[in-house]
This record gives sequence, C-alpha cells and structure tokens, in this order.
Amino acid sequence: MADIVRIVAIGGTAGMLLAGSLAAPMFWQQAIANEPAKVATVFSDILPRQPYDPSGLLKLDVEIGPGVSTDVQRSAIVSKISYGHRKYVSIIQTASGTYSSDALTSAHVKYPGIDVVPSFVGSWLNPFHLGGKWVSSTTGSITTYSFVPANSTQI
Repeated sequence: MADIVRIVAIGGTAGMLLAGSLAAPMFWQQAIANEPAKVATVFSDILPRQPYDPSGLLKLDVEIGPGVSTDVQRSAIVSKISYGHRKYVSIIQTASGTYSSDALTSAHVKYPGIDVVPSFVGSWLNPFHLGGKWVSSTTGSITTYSFVPANSTQI
C-alpha cells in the first residue's frame, strides 16, 4: 500500500511541475510587460529634461604644415572594436603619408607636420579673449598647453 501512495505522490508532483512550467511563461509575460513602464517613470524623474548641449565640449584645431599633402590618393573606412564598443575609423593615404582619424586626435600619436591643439576660444577655459593662441609642448608622454598672448614672442 505504501508503494502505491508513493507512486501517486511522485506522479502528482511530476505532473504539477510539468503543468507549472508550461503555464509559468504566461505569468512572467505579464510581470515583465509592466516593469519597463515603472522603470521609465523612475528614470524620467532622475534624468534632466533638457537635451544635452554639446557646445561645452572640447573642440580641436588641426593645423596642417606646408609639407603635408592634402590630396587624397586612397581612403577607407574600417571597423575597430575598442573596449568592447565598435567604432568606425577613416584611413586616408596621401603623397606625404597615411593618416587615421582615430590617431589624429590621440595624445599618443603625433604626425609630422600636423599639430592638433585644443580650441578654447570663447569658452570659460580661455581667460584671454582678446588675442593669442594656445601652444602645446610634448615631452615623452607628457603634453602641456600654455597660452601665448598675441603681442609676445614664443621661445
């Protein structure tokens, strides 16, 4: 008699687990569908309502020397995966060399004849709005920027 009770209990438990696993996705779908609306209302209270203003970002001035050719012979766009994110990089070949859009603004790569300096005109970083320019100096891995007024001589 104990064997029959055990068989019925095991069969009933197995049937209940099977029926529950088949019915569970219907309950989860209702729970998951309601969650994004709740999360969106929470984030709308935290995040700013105005769009981001990119005018405060650092802008770069690219100064090209006379020995650098600007006539493009070949160009290509390649996909680069950096730190887990895909980025598209333009590679341009001219008579004076091959240049990459990724390396052009990097502090670790310097192309001969091309100077990339930050443009601080009209920003809070430029205390001298009346003239002059920022000059970069690189020694090893250290790059320093200094302001040279318009009426002074650079040493």
